[in-house]
Amino acid sequence: MKIFILHSYFYLFMSLLCPLFGSNTLQKAPINPPTNFNSFINIVDFLPENFVKDGTIDYTSTIQSLIDNNTNLLFPPFPLLVNEKGLNLRSNSVLYFPKGGCIKMKPNNSSHYSILHIENIQNIRIYNAVLIGDRKNHLGSSGEWGMGIYIKGAENIYITNAVISDCWGDGIDIMHSSDKNNSKNIFIEKCKIMRNRRNGITIGSGEDITIANCIISDTNGTLPMAGIDIEPNNNKAELGKIKIENLKTSSCRIGIQLGLSRYPSHKKRKINITIDNFESFTDEHGLLIGDYYRAHQYEPGIKKLTGTVSFSNIIINDSKNDPIKYYSQYGYEYGPNTIFKNIKIKNKGKLMESKGIKNNLKIRKFNIDQF
Repeated sequence: MKIFILHSYFYLFMSLLCPLFGSNTLQKAPINPPTNFNSFINIVDFLPENFVKDGTIDYTSTIQSLIDNNTNLLFPPFPLLVNEKGLNLRSNSVLYFPKGGCIKMKPNNSSHYSILHIENIQNIRIYNAVLIGDRKNHLGSSGEWGMGIYIKGAENIYITNAVISDCWGDGIDIMHSSDKNNSKNIFIEKCKIMRNRRNGITIGSGEDITIANCIISDTNGTLPMAGIDIEPNNNKAELGKIKIENLKTSSCRIGIQLGLSRYPSHKKRKINITIDNFESFTDEHGLLIGDYYRAHQYEPGIKKLTGTVSFSNIIINDSKNDPIKYYSQYGYEYGPNTIFKNIKIKNKGKLMESKGIKNNLKIRKFNIDQF
């Protein structure tokens, strides 16, 4: 198999890439897709002789070798099959998928996998990825951690126009790495994420995360089954600025879940979460806001969370159960300032009375002055 490194193109690529991945670049503006592919390795040129175009033969090792030795990869306009090892990306890489290109996960019995694994690396751009998990033909019954894209302790990650479906766990999961490096400067936009088993997107740990103009639907199979779930596993996680804007969810158990009950610790922690222009359609609950502290989980001395969670310009349509759901009446006094602004609850297009919802929010000391 032919493998080579484009040394001259690498230096050109890096000179162009570094300005794009400045400290806050991804938070400010999307990055234009490539239009010239002269510096890209065309994966189809390195597939075995008599390769198939129907995604039925496993080409994991071939694709992984290309990733290990090159930075710019052009996927073919047909599906490729990978096994549960998935594809481990390297720093300073660009992946581009043309129309018809996709990666399918080979049916397996693993409780954990990631089709694209992004751990402890920097400067990744992914365009138009179509990723299909194995949940329809999964060979096991345990676990909930088969991910479309797993981001762990990575920095400067840009994902646009992806379609991610049918994963055993989440469409995208953002976490710290096993050695506690946090994920930073993550920009996800214009993605369609559907029929994943646990969550569409999970944010367990990360700083400077933007999710914009995405559609997430039909999350079902194992709890919590949210479109987006902001939920640290424990207080070793670190949540920095998180912004979710222009999101639509449909037919999930929860549109957006905020689960911070495991996050408080002995040190001061400031929350900065903004959710703006979110619309829920036929989810069981548009929003679920878990209590911020559970006495049976933490010893004395845990500090109250500070900062702000802002929900603004929210429309919840035809929820199958409570439009806004809570786990408890108690524990919310340990949370940050939680603001609700311009919230609309609709049923069959008609604006519904929200007095009861406002009372429930008020009981939990949420700010409803501009509800």
